[in-house]
Amino acid sequence: MLNWLVGSFELFGVTIQNWMLVIGGGAVVGILAGGALGDALLHRGRLNGRILVSAVGAAGATLLFIPALLTHSIVTAVPYVAVAALALSAQQAPLNAARLDVIPGPLWGRAEGIRTVLRTGAQAVAPLLFGLMSDAVGLQWTFLVMLVPLAAGSIYLFKGLKTYPRDIATAAACGGIRA
Repeated sequence: MLNWLVGSFELFGVTIQNWMLVIGGGAVVGILAGGALGDALLHRGRLNGRILVSAVGAAGATLLFIPALLTHSIVTAVPYVAVAALALSAQQAPLNAARLDVIPGPLWGRAEGIRTVLRTGAQAVAPLLFGLMSDAVGLQWTFLVMLVPLAAGSIYLFKGLKTYPRDIATAAACGGIRA
């Protein structure tokens, strides 16, 4: 994102650092607010509150990144990117908590091991794929194309709203298993 901002709007030095503070601040607020909101919804009886926060965050980030990437003004791009960063990061804490909700406690170690391998592999390959795509179609189009998996993830999360309470109940019923 930093390279896109610098390249698109010819920003340098202190100016870009100030804009990155605004965007980073949005991300930090999103992490803290998303976790708190997901927990608050759960405590108010909304069993799928964590998934709802994550689904809305992913959908909101997708929708907010589009105008940010298509604008020609830094003054309009940065607010969109900052709020998109807030929405994108708001899904992290609720999803991490939800993951533990639907996995029986005795299986957390194995589940986390598998998740870590998959996540590390994806994080290792992502810069290469992103760079290859960026070289082929340009940075702006690469960012726009990368919104497709984010949008698909939000759709998947919205569909998960229906099954999540049942998934929690199943995990709770299996909580004492010996694996």
